[in-house]
Amino acid sequence: MKKVFKPLITVLFLSIIISLLMPAVSALAATGRINGEGVRVRNKATTQNSTILTSLALGTVVTINSVTNGQEAVSGGGTKWYNITYGGVTGYVYGKYLDEITTNNSDSNFETTLLSFPAGYRDALRSIHREYPNWIFTPDNLSISLDSAINLEYSQSSLSSTRKWIELSYGAEWRDERVDINNSSHIKESRWTYASRAAIAYFMDVRNGLTVTNSKSSFPNIFTFLEQSYDSATQTTAGLRTVVAGTFLANGYGGNADAYINDIMAAARESGVSPYVIAGTIRIEQGVNGTSSLISGTYSGYQGYYNFFNYGASGSNVVVNGLKYAKNQGWNSRRASIIGGAKLYASGYISAGQDTYYYMDFNVKFPSKIWHQYATSLYDQCVKAVSMRSVCTANKNAAMTFKIPVYTSMPSSAYRAPTAHTCVGEVKNAKAATCVDSGYSGDTYCKICGKLLSSGSTVPAEGHSYGEWITDVPAGLGIGGLRHRVCTACGNVENEELPPIFSDVPGDVNNDGSLNNRDLTRLYQYLTGWDVTVNRKALDINNDGIVNNKDLSRLLQYLSDWDVVIY
Repeated sequence: MKKVFKPLITVLFLSIIISLLMPAVSALAATGRINGEGVRVRNKATTQNSTILTSLALGTVVTINSVTNGQEAVSGGGTKWYNITYGGVTGYVYGKYLDEITTNNSDSNFETTLLSFPAGYRDALRSIHREYPNWIFTPDNLSISLDSAINLEYSQSSLSSTRKWIELSYGAEWRDERVDINNSSHIKESRWTYASRAAIAYFMDVRNGLTVTNSKSSFPNIFTFLEQSYDSATQTTAGLRTVVAGTFLANGYGGNADAYINDIMAAARESGVSPYVIAGTIRIEQGVNGTSSLISGTYSGYQGYYNFFNYGASGSNVVVNGLKYAKNQGWNSRRASIIGGAKLYASGYISAGQDTYYYMDFNVKFPSKIWHQYATSLYDQCVKAVSMRSVCTANKNAAMTFKIPVYTSMPSSAYRAPTAHTCVGEVKNAKAATCVDSGYSGDTYCKICGKLLSSGSTVPAEGHSYGEWITDVPAGLGIGGLRHRVCTACGNVENEELPPIFSDVPGDVNNDGSLNNRDLTRLYQYLTGWDVTVNRKALDINNDGIVNNKDLSRLLQYLSDWDVVIY
């Protein structure tokens, strides 16, 4: 027993000492909620000589890393500063503008789920989870990179091929640098124009939407990823009750408190649309109390007809036009209107697999059908998401499901909202010249905003650079040869024929190196117009500058041993 007891005492003693020396580790993770609008995150705990890293909207939940003393702000509020992390940015927030929250972060199942997301998503999702613990986040793995997806929406080659527009009021940094606001073809409906690549990148970068609230209502938020298709495993009657709580939908009708609940669940099953989205859309269209004449069923001339989704409700008389639409659709009961409206909502997009606001406006899930997008407005999905957010955040017990895109790759840092900046040049589209083809020096674009800074120029073809000639077949008397040379730059081979060698012997008309009757015959044939090959150097036998019968006679005399001279 002694041999066992002493080591145990030693171990116990050491463990006590170690526990005293080590800082306490709590199972609780400190978080905080921003209590002001546009609260600045700085690189130092001071407002002087510090850099503003980002600004956070009212209600943003952040991770608190530590608390420190710093400079007291002019507005007053003490010297406390918080070192916080949000959206991959770590910096200091003045203590006056942050309320501490202590939440339990030991949800191992949630942490396991986070491992399916890129590291750049996780802090933001943790912050949302602390505030809305029943929300479910599911990764949706895509087959395309973020930059490739952006390039499907933004056309570098043709301004008119860019798919997304932005309002002129957003400012020059948001619109494409090629836009001329004085050119009517560049302006749509008097107030829209083509968005810049930087603007498109900001709205498409998923990391910018992993927040419940953003600095502007038209900026991305988590509800752009709200799953809108029906999932019976997660979208239940109990969950729907939490969504409709506090609205007319929770009260039912006809003496049945669950009447709307039952109608909406039936619509979800028949249309394939999430019952939470159906309820949220009805609340957006009809308000909390549901007092619109479009759903009263008592409007004169249209008694018994209902239009919960406000389809066709436009023009000079919204109610009449909406109820006409309902009558044409046969929506002669609340249930028929809710089910029929949900089916119309599903057609075209949810049924095609574009079952979030994000996918409706950025069809990156099916890149070959990028044209199938609901709106050209760059922030259409965000405006809708804000409306849905107002419905779904009031009750923190609601279990909402968010389908969050995961690209095959993306830049290490999220694309930020376009701001005035100093452009940094980057050469693209450069092409080296070859021996025979001209090249291009490349266009210089800004690495930050994608603006074209300068166009390149044509680089002339360099031409071949040949080595020495190499003889393949030597030329001979009356026989041509062949030689070649090789370009040292590209390996191109140039071939050239060598001319036959001609005899210097006067009278050697057939160019065989000797004088005989064959030369006499060849000369006669030449003079009488035959198509024969002759050695022209040997034709003028009497050297008088003319080739005629005198040369034939002189050659005959020479071959007959006359005492004549052949030059």
